[in-house]
Amino acid sequence: MGDVLNLCVKGCGFYGRAQNRNMCSKCYKDFIMEEIISKSLSNIHLSSDTTSITTLTFNDTNENDAITNSLSDQFKDLKITKNRCNDCNKKVGLTGFSCRCGNLYCGHHRLPEAHACTYDFKGAARQNLKLPLVCADKLEKRL
Repeated sequence: MGDVLNLCVKGCGFYGRAQNRNMCSKCYKDFIMEEIISKSLSNIHLSSDTTSITTLTFNDTNENDAITNSLSDQFKDLKITKNRCNDCNKKVGLTGFSCRCGNLYCGHHRLPEAHACTYDFKGAARQNLKLPLVCADKLEKRL
């Protein structure tokens, strides 16, 4: 028949996907945020004195701002980018062509001439070729 649909493991009522650990997209995003927060908080070293811990968490706004900034920077790295042609910005989906210059292109701009590729194809071929120099010994003449 078809694919078996599984409900979200968090119990929100929506359907989950295997790529998202059987969670819906909203629950998966919340799960990722919780992981980022727990990793960043585990990197902070606190003293054993409980008064300094409460002072740090409630009164020190500079530390809290630094933690918030580092979390937002980490979350920006997790954003999923759409596959678009680097030349015309057309959505290419799964049919995009990746060039040796490291960019993604549509069918019209896939050739190096079409997107003004800066990759040195000749130089790369010369490095891969590296043929040994073959020199034959002089032949002895028989008399």
